[in-house]
Amino acid sequence: MYAKCGDHSMASEVFDKIRVRNVYSWNNMLSGYAKLGMGKAARKIFDKMPERDFVSWNMMVMAYVQSKRLDEAVRCYLELRRSDCGYNEYSFAGVLTVCVKLRALWLLKQLYCQAFVLGFLSNVVLSSSIMDAYAKCGEMGDGRSLFDEMK
Repeated sequence: MYAKCGDHSMASEVFDKIRVRNVYSWNNMLSGYAKLGMGKAARKIFDKMPERDFVSWNMMVMAYVQSKRLDEAVRCYLELRRSDCGYNEYSFAGVLTVCVKLRALWLLKQLYCQAFVLGFLSNVVLSSSIMDAYAKCGEMGDGRSLFDEMK
């Protein structure tokens, strides 16, 4: 609640008082820093986490995006893909934002292929986000092709 209200110091104080932390409590603190654009603080929490899941990685990618550290967001996404904790459709959200901001069509095409191979294109939100990214990168043809393939 404190993080959602923008009070990171109170959120941190409450977090520090938690005696037994689990991945859910760590992810909530990480999410708070990510949403506030506090990439360095998010990274400190991330590095201290005794256990990480794909939500942790997704939040870290978003923390880098929010703090405009786009190269680090891509590196973090690549680390996620190499990790053994898995990923889901939402793992693409942050790195799609990077594609648009950098107009990195090469990366966008790779993400599309990954989503296709993993069977994630059936997720309308992800497919629409990829289509939107194609349009914002000036690739209307690829965006239209994806639109035509959508159910």
